[in-house]
Amino acid sequence: VILLTLICEIVLKNVLDNTMNNLITKTNLLNSAQLRTYHVTLIQNSARGSALQFLGSLSSGNTNIPDAEHKSGLVTMLSSIKVLEESNNFILKNIDHESDEIKEMLFQKDIKIIGNLADPGDPGVQYITHFQHADILIHATKLLENLNPFVSSAGYQAFVFVTDNSASDFLAKNQEIIQAFLASVNSQKDHLQNMINLFVIVFPILLAGIVLLLSVIIWKQYDKEK
Repeated sequence: VILLTLICEIVLKNVLDNTMNNLITKTNLLNSAQLRTYHVTLIQNSARGSALQFLGSLSSGNTNIPDAEHKSGLVTMLSSIKVLEESNNFILKNIDHESDEIKEMLFQKDIKIIGNLADPGDPGVQYITHFQHADILIHATKLLENLNPFVSSAGYQAFVFVTDNSASDFLAKNQEIIQAFLASVNSQKDHLQNMINLFVIVFPILLAGIVLLLSVIIWKQYDKEK
């Protein structure tokens, strides 16, 4: 009986530990999704500002301004792209902690991309996953980073492309993902609370059983020796 009690306690503790670890992972998934919203918004705002700056320089013919004066927007974009990439990698690595429904949501091709880097005005449309969306943004920033000269028609076109395609569909989709992750976190919290309640009920009963069993053994031994 004592051995069975100890086994039950170990099993309960392991279940509690696993439930807590799952809650931590699910919370980090939620945080990663929320970070994506913030940094994609930064990317779009930086690209829009840079596109306007480029348009002014190109329209006036004043393209001899040092690149460093125009690269602040790109620097912000590169920093946000790094966080976006890390967030996506974390989600991909830990998605098995989520339900099949959420997994299916993550890989739907429902992000619309209009045009291309060379011609943002191209009416061509393609639908991609939000992970592929990040790959396109990474490719665009690498192109911008390697442009020489930086202030150029190609640079302007790339910034316009990022402005038009970085946030619209992605932000709406990512909000759905955030809500799904939040619901999963809340469900896991409820599950953890239920496990804690079970532990609070079962542990004293098991402990009382051990005490009672030891008392009976001691009493029998005492009665036998009396």
